[in-house]
Order: sequence, then C-alpha cells, then structure tokens
Amino acid sequence: MGGYHRPMPPRVTMARADFTYEADGPAGFRAGMCRLGPLLGVDQLGASLCELPPGRAICPYHDEHAEEEWLLVLGGRSTLRQPDGQDVLEPWARAVARRGRDRPPRGRAMR
Repeated sequence: MGGYHRPMPPRVTMARADFTYEADGPAGFRAGMCRLGPLLGVDQLGASLCELPPGRAICPYHDEHAEEEWLLVLGGRSTLRQPDGQDVLEPWARAVARRGRDRPPRGRAMR
C-alpha cells in the first residue's frame, strides 16, 4: 500500500535534559535552561525546561506582554510570587501567566 510516510519526530527525555547555565546572569537568577524547540527540530516552539536550584529564581519579577506563559512543576517545591501574594507549587502543580494590555499588570516570579 503506497502513500505518504511521515517520519517520526525527534523525542526528548526530559529527565536527561542537558541544562545550560548563564555564567554572567545576575546573582540569584542563574537557573538551568534547556530549550526544547531546537531539540525537537522545530523553530516556533517557545517551550523550555528549567532547573531551579534551591534559593534561586528563574527571572526577576515581571509582567507578560508578548505571550502567555504556562508552567508545570515536575519535582520539588516552587514559590510563584504574584501581586496578591504567593503560591507554593508542589510537583505536578501548574499555573499560567496571561498576557495583554487590556488587563491590569500581573507580575510574576518563580522561585
């Protein structure tokens, strides 16, 4: 039987991700980063896997204007700081940061 055969896409085992740390980043914000798009052979995917050592933050407190961010805690505990307080996220907890100029700023920081 003929037809088009689509090749299997590359696969990434996130438990064995190779993280890159920015040596010149601000103190306290040197989280490990693994960009998933290039590993999967795509260039429009904005997905990253972050390794966050205890006491470190992914980035400074900020708002989302360009795109929404979705996060999922795979292991350990993380604190999500927002204008109205903090949420402690356990493994498999998830949260989203919405974007848009038609809403009040909703800054977020992950620690």
